[in-house]
Amino acid sequence: DDLKHDKNKSILFDCGEGTYFQLCRRFGIKTALQIVKQELELIWISHMHADHHLGLLKVLVTRKLSEAGKVCIVAPKAMLLFLQEYEAIDPRIRNTYDFAPCMKDSSSSTSGCLTQP
Repeated sequence: DDLKHDKNKSILFDCGEGTYFQLCRRFGIKTALQIVKQELELIWISHMHADHHLGLLKVLVTRKLSEAGKVCIVAPKAMLLFLQEYEAIDPRIRNTYDFAPCMKDSSSSTSGCLTQP
């Protein structure tokens, strides 16, 4: 997981399990919460391996509980299905994101995002 943080805007590259708590460890709880609630504008999920996306649910629930606006998620199309299926179990993530599918890397056996067109 990698966070690009510039004053009042942040982009999160991949969001593996424990991402929120890693942000708390790195920045402190107050700043991590501010990043997730107010500054996070985009989350890029490179591919569908669990270590690249399981932390996304905690980030979305945290945003919902704090009444933050929607975050843009750029990810393989399969991520949208994952999120929709999860919403059926936990409606707290409903209306927390806008989804933009990325291009599929046809040279890979896993669905992933190209970093350049």
